[in-house]
Formats: sequence, structure tokens, C-alpha cells
Amino acid sequence: MLNKLDRLIVDKWYDAKEIYDWVNQIIENANSYISELIQGDFIARQENRDKRDRRFSSSHSSGSEKMTDAELEAAEHEFLYSPEKGNVAFCSALDNWGFTLDSLTPRIAKQFGMNAKVLKKFMWGKYYYISSTKKIVKEPPREDSNEMFVQFGMKPLVAEYRKIFSEEMLQNASAIRDGHKQIK
Repeated sequence: MLNKLDRLIVDKWYDAKEIYDWVNQIIENANSYISELIQGDFIARQENRDKRDRRFSSSHSSGSEKMTDAELEAAEHEFLYSPEKGNVAFCSALDNWGFTLDSLTPRIAKQFGMNAKVLKKFMWGKYYYISSTKKIVKEPPREDSNEMFVQFGMKPLVAEYRKIFSEEMLQNASAIRDGHKQIK
């Protein structure tokens, strides 16, 4: 759960792309750490099995106990965070909102007449929607193009906050509290 996204908008005054980059970096850092733990466990298991196999004759060892590279990849896939898998939530506990790609995608799919399951595959990562052709592409069509998550998830969210909060309000704590009450 990635909480306090409202703080990035209100306190740090991040735009939609900056929020996406920040969130993406957090997910990558967490996944890097988890991957190290999984690989460390994998190596420790292999070393323990190798020691055991050396102590006992090979006739006592089935050889099927060793974790394969495919099993290591499967373990990483199971435990790593990925918005596409639905195990990452974007939220603000203060303002009482949150969403995952599972909850966001059907609304967007309905709005654009798309299949929600197919759309979800393209909502995170370097995918871009071209409204004139109604196509999803991997390469940004223009220099100022945004990833689909930025375009459909973060931009509308930031726009709602910008309607309530202004940069001048940031100097006034009571105005900020009043603004958060409007969001709820």
C-alpha cells in the first residue's frame, strides 16, 4: 500500500508524472530488496543441500530437492510487487481514498469502450494511449506524452486536488485542513 500520495500533491506540489516516477521508484526499490532476500534464501538452501549431499552418499539423495532457476523465478514472481498483479494500492488515509489498477481500470475501460482486462495489462509501465487513433503504443507518440497510468490515474487525481488547494494555501495550516475536509 502506497499511502500519503496526497502529501506529494499538496505538500511537495508534485505533478502527475513526478508522482508516477516516485511511486515507480518505491516499487522498484522494494522489489530489489525482496529479490535479494529470495535469492539469498535460494543460495542458502542450495548450500545446505550441497553440504547434506556431501555427507550422505548420492544414493540417499533424490536430487529433486534442488530449487531450479524456474522455481526461483516463480518465487520472485509470487512475492514481488506489481500494480498489474493488483498487489499495490495507491491511497491517502487522511483523505479517505484509495485505488488499485483492478478498481481503476473498469472505469476507464467503460469511458473509452475498451476491455477492462486487456486495458489493465497496459495501465502500468511504458504504454501510451493515442486518443486520435484509439491505440495503445510502447513508444511515446510525442515528447510530452504521458504513460497511461499518469494520463488516466494521476492526472485526474492531481487536477481534483488542484481545484481545492493552491500554492498560496500551503502557508496556512487551517486552509490546508479545510481543503482536506472538502476531499473527504
